[in-house]
Amino acid sequence: MPERNPILITGAAGEIGGVSRTMVEMLLEQGHPVRAFVRRDDERAHSLRQAGAEVFVGDLLNIADVTAALKGCRRIYFSMSLSLYYTDAVSLMAAAARAQGDIEVFVNISEYEQSFMTFEKMTAPEEERRSWLGGLVAQWSPQQRAHWVAEQVLEWSGLPTVNVRAAMFVENPLMTWLALEPLSNGELRLPFGDQRLAPIAGYDVAELCVKILVDPAPHISKSYELTGPELKDMHGFARTSGLCCDARSSTSPLRSKPGTRPSWTGPWPRIRMWRST
Repeated sequence: MPERNPILITGAAGEIGGVSRTMVEMLLEQGHPVRAFVRRDDERAHSLRQAGAEVFVGDLLNIADVTAALKGCRRIYFSMSLSLYYTDAVSLMAAAARAQGDIEVFVNISEYEQSFMTFEKMTAPEEERRSWLGGLVAQWSPQQRAHWVAEQVLEWSGLPTVNVRAAMFVENPLMTWLALEPLSNGELRLPFGDQRLAPIAGYDVAELCVKILVDPAPHISKSYELTGPELKDMHGFARTSGLCCDARSSTSPLRSKPGTRPSWTGPWPRIRMWRST
């Protein structure tokens, strides 16, 4: 039976992976009313209205906006683009949800790394942390720490929370349009060197989140780790994409300006390309 109260979807105008927008479409197709929270009233908001969603224009860092957006909603999907104030936004949404008091589920999009970012590992001696993180750094990234804090806040809040810990999206610019830029030179450049990844499609993440929102009871207080079906290095991704069938490849190091520290010091696969017609 369709939910009568609108389901609040934040980040509905986002683009990386398109999870929120895809969720809006899925929920509307199933007959559920949707309130889409967007930052700007632009063509993307217009498109959401045309699809049948109620659009709320506001700021996730404004508690008055958050409270107004949540009014009448009992199920929440929270997502926000990269921001220095990510944990602030999560905390404000949690505070508004607690104040309203009738929330059935708070679906929090998180990161796959949270599955092993335990308190014990984060507080281990520096050399142990460095070894765990691959030998180059001894601290998790600001984004990873933000998601860790967000999960702690939601646990403390007592809200009926479900954490969806997704791996990197297949649609990430690092794996798509940024990588395709050198194609005119006959190359596909992908990051992360020989590291093996298992990215997941945004559509698959959206599908799970919709199932949780439609029937939240079996999922409360659970965390789900989502990855793609297979670990591959960058050469493997090139072969899978159908863009590369030449087994011969070389690597070129990522260089940085003097006095700066590169974000990745390992090799970038430099793979000869061919296109079929």
